[in-house]
Amino acid sequence: MKQKALPWHAQRALVQNWLKFLPLAWAAWITSAGAAQRMTHLSTELSQPGETMDDFILRIAPKLNKFTADLRAEVCGTIRTEQGQHAVDIRTYHDRYSCFVERDGLPYVHTHPSLRKDCWTFSLEDWKRPGYLVTEIGVRYQDTKRSRKVKPSRQNTAARRPLSTVRGRRRLLVNMARPLRLGGIRSPAIK
Repeated sequence: MKQKALPWHAQRALVQNWLKFLPLAWAAWITSAGAAQRMTHLSTELSQPGETMDDFILRIAPKLNKFTADLRAEVCGTIRTEQGQHAVDIRTYHDRYSCFVERDGLPYVHTHPSLRKDCWTFSLEDWKRPGYLVTEIGVRYQDTKRSRKVKPSRQNTAARRPLSTVRGRRRLLVNMARPLRLGGIRSPAIK
Protein backbone atom coordinates (compact mmCIF):
# COMPACT_ATOMS: atom_id res chain seq x y z
CA MET A 1 0.00 0.00 0.00
CA LYS A 2 1.28 3.35 -0.96
CA GLN A 3 1.56 6.10 1.60
CA LYS A 4 0.15 9.50 0.99
CA ALA A 5 2.71 12.24 0.64
CA LEU A 6 2.70 14.53 3.63
CA PRO A 7 2.36 18.26 3.05
CA TRP A 8 5.50 20.32 3.43
CA HIS A 9 4.07 22.12 6.47
CA ALA A 10 1.69 20.35 8.77
CA GLN A 11 -0.40 23.46 9.33
CA ARG A 12 -0.34 24.77 5.80
CA ALA A 13 -4.01 25.86 5.85
CA LEU A 14 -3.35 28.13 8.82
CA VAL A 15 -0.41 29.77 7.05
CA GLN A 16 -2.47 30.25 3.90
CA ASN A 17 -5.21 31.96 5.90
CA TRP A 18 -2.68 34.34 7.44
CA LEU A 19 -1.27 35.09 4.02
CA LYS A 20 -4.77 35.91 2.77
CA PHE A 21 -5.39 38.18 5.74
CA LEU A 22 -2.10 40.07 5.41
CA PRO A 23 -3.01 42.10 2.25
CA LEU A 24 -6.38 43.06 3.77
CA ALA A 25 -4.75 44.26 6.98
CA TRP A 26 -2.10 46.13 5.02
CA ALA A 27 -4.75 47.81 2.81
CA ALA A 28 -6.77 48.90 5.86
CA TRP A 29 -3.65 50.31 7.52
CA ILE A 30 -2.60 52.19 4.39
CA THR A 31 -6.12 53.61 3.90
CA SER A 32 -6.35 55.01 7.43
CA ALA A 33 -2.79 56.33 7.31
CA GLY A 34 -3.32 57.84 3.87
CA ALA A 35 -6.53 59.64 4.85
CA ALA A 36 -4.56 62.36 6.61
CA GLN A 37 -2.28 62.71 3.59
CA ARG A 38 -5.23 63.24 1.22
CA MET A 39 -6.55 66.16 3.27
CA THR A 40 -6.10 69.55 1.61
CA HIS A 41 -6.42 72.82 3.54
CA LEU A 42 -8.32 75.26 1.30
CA SER A 43 -8.66 78.43 3.39
CA THR A 44 -9.16 79.90 6.85
CA GLU A 45 -12.21 82.13 7.22
CA LEU A 46 -12.78 84.67 10.02
CA SER A 47 -16.02 86.42 10.89
CA GLN A 48 -16.27 90.18 11.00
CA PRO A 49 -16.60 91.82 14.45
CA GLY A 50 -20.17 91.51 15.71
CA GLU A 51 -21.19 89.07 12.97
CA THR A 52 -23.45 86.23 14.10
CA MET A 53 -22.58 82.64 13.26
CA ASP A 54 -25.52 82.42 10.83
CA ASP A 55 -24.44 85.58 8.99
CA PHE A 56 -20.84 84.36 8.92
CA ILE A 57 -21.85 81.07 7.28
CA LEU A 58 -24.14 82.87 4.83
CA ARG A 59 -21.24 85.15 3.86
CA ILE A 60 -18.78 82.30 3.20
CA ALA A 61 -21.37 79.98 1.59
CA PRO A 62 -20.66 81.10 -2.01
CA LYS A 63 -16.95 80.39 -1.49
CA LEU A 64 -17.73 76.91 -0.12
CA ASN A 65 -20.01 76.21 -3.10
CA LYS A 66 -17.24 77.28 -5.48
CA PHE A 67 -14.74 74.94 -3.78
CA THR A 68 -17.28 72.11 -4.01
CA ALA A 69 -18.01 72.73 -7.68
CA ASP A 70 -14.34 73.04 -8.62
CA LEU A 71 -13.18 69.97 -6.66
CA ARG A 72 -16.38 67.90 -7.06
CA ALA A 73 -15.93 66.87 -3.43
CA GLU A 74 -17.29 67.75 0.01
CA VAL A 75 -15.58 70.56 1.89
CA CYS A 76 -15.92 70.98 5.64
CA GLY A 77 -14.57 72.61 8.76
CA THR A 78 -15.17 72.98 12.49
CA ILE A 79 -16.42 76.39 13.61
CA ARG A 80 -14.52 77.66 16.64
CA THR A 81 -14.50 80.97 18.50
CA GLU A 82 -11.24 82.90 18.82
CA GLN A 83 -11.15 86.28 20.61
CA GLY A 84 -14.85 86.92 20.03
CA GLN A 85 -14.75 86.00 16.34
CA HIS A 86 -15.86 82.84 14.60
CA ALA A 87 -13.18 81.01 12.63
CA VAL A 88 -13.24 77.94 10.42
CA ASP A 89 -10.47 76.08 8.60
CA ILE A 90 -11.97 74.90 5.30
CA ARG A 91 -10.56 71.58 4.06
CA THR A 92 -11.39 68.67 1.81
CA TYR A 93 -10.53 64.98 1.66
CA HIS A 94 -11.33 64.79 -2.08
CA ASP A 95 -14.32 62.52 -1.47
CA ARG A 96 -17.83 63.12 -2.82
CA TYR A 97 -19.58 61.49 0.13
CA SER A 98 -17.61 62.30 3.28
CA CYS A 99 -15.49 64.91 4.99
CA PHE A 100 -13.98 64.27 8.41
CA VAL A 101 -14.30 66.79 11.24
CA GLU A 102 -13.01 66.47 14.79
CA ARG A 103 -15.38 64.96 17.32
CA ASP A 104 -15.04 67.79 19.83
CA GLY A 105 -18.70 68.83 20.02
CA LEU A 106 -18.20 72.16 18.22
CA PRO A 107 -20.55 73.03 15.36
CA TYR A 108 -19.29 72.35 11.87
CA VAL A 109 -20.01 73.41 8.30
CA HIS A 110 -19.96 71.15 5.24
CA THR A 111 -21.28 70.81 1.72
CA HIS A 112 -22.96 68.04 -0.25
CA PRO A 113 -21.90 67.95 -3.88
CA SER A 114 -24.82 66.78 -5.96
CA LEU A 115 -26.22 67.18 -9.42
CA ARG A 116 -29.68 67.57 -7.88
CA LYS A 117 -30.70 71.04 -6.77
CA ASP A 118 -32.97 69.72 -4.00
CA CYS A 119 -30.25 67.71 -2.25
CA TRP A 120 -29.97 69.61 1.00
CA THR A 121 -30.75 67.06 3.64
CA PHE A 122 -28.51 66.00 6.50
CA SER A 123 -27.20 62.44 6.58
CA LEU A 124 -27.54 60.23 9.67
CA GLU A 125 -23.90 60.93 10.55
CA ASP A 126 -24.54 64.69 10.29
CA TRP A 127 -27.25 64.54 12.97
CA LYS A 128 -24.77 63.44 15.66
CA ARG A 129 -23.62 67.02 16.29
CA PRO A 130 -24.88 70.51 15.42
CA GLY A 131 -23.83 71.93 12.10
CA TYR A 132 -24.52 73.79 8.87
CA LEU A 133 -25.13 72.33 5.42
CA VAL A 134 -24.29 74.59 2.48
CA THR A 135 -25.74 73.85 -0.97
CA GLU A 136 -26.45 75.82 -4.12
CA ILE A 137 -30.03 76.52 -3.05
CA GLY A 138 -29.38 77.63 0.50
CA VAL A 139 -27.97 77.00 3.94
CA ARG A 140 -29.54 74.78 6.60
CA TYR A 141 -28.68 74.41 10.29
CA GLN A 142 -29.50 71.47 12.54
CA ASP A 143 -29.09 71.26 16.31
CA THR A 144 -29.33 67.42 16.54
CA LYS A 145 -33.13 67.62 17.03
CA ARG A 146 -34.53 69.75 14.20
CA SER A 147 -33.29 71.69 11.20
CA ARG A 148 -34.08 75.14 9.90
CA LYS A 149 -33.28 77.25 6.86
CA VAL A 150 -30.72 79.93 7.68
CA LYS A 151 -31.79 83.47 6.82
CA PRO A 152 -29.85 86.71 7.26
CA SER A 153 -30.49 88.49 10.55
CA ARG A 154 -32.63 91.64 10.48
CA GLN A 155 -29.86 93.95 11.64
CA ASN A 156 -27.59 92.64 8.91
CA THR A 157 -30.14 93.06 6.11
CA ALA A 158 -31.01 96.61 7.23
CA ALA A 159 -27.34 97.59 7.09
CA ARG A 160 -26.91 96.15 3.59
CA ARG A 161 -30.16 97.50 2.07
CA PRO A 162 -29.46 100.23 -0.49
CA LEU A 163 -31.39 103.48 -0.33
CA SER A 164 -32.77 103.02 -3.83
CA THR A 165 -35.16 100.26 -2.74
CA VAL A 166 -37.73 102.79 -1.59
CA ARG A 167 -37.51 104.58 -4.92
CA GLY A 168 -37.61 101.23 -6.71
CA ARG A 169 -40.88 100.33 -5.01
CA ARG A 170 -42.31 103.70 -5.94
CA ARG A 171 -41.32 103.17 -9.56
CA LEU A 172 -42.93 99.75 -9.49
CA LEU A 173 -46.19 101.22 -8.19
CA VAL A 174 -46.12 103.95 -10.84
CA ASN A 175 -45.54 101.37 -13.59
CA MET A 176 -48.41 99.25 -12.27
CA ALA A 177 -50.77 102.20 -12.67
CA ARG A 178 -50.20 102.24 -16.44
CA PRO A 179 -52.31 99.99 -18.67
CA LEU A 180 -50.59 96.82 -19.86
CA ARG A 181 -50.81 95.28 -23.33
CA LEU A 182 -51.06 91.52 -23.14
CA GLY A 183 -51.33 89.97 -26.59
CA GLY A 184 -53.80 92.51 -27.91
CA ILE A 185 -55.88 92.53 -24.70
CA ARG A 186 -55.76 95.79 -22.77
CA SER A 187 -55.88 95.54 -19.02
CA PRO A 188 -57.80 98.20 -17.11
CA ALA A 189 -55.71 100.93 -15.51
CA ILE A 190 -55.18 100.60 -11.77
CA LYS A 191 -55.96 103.80 -9.90
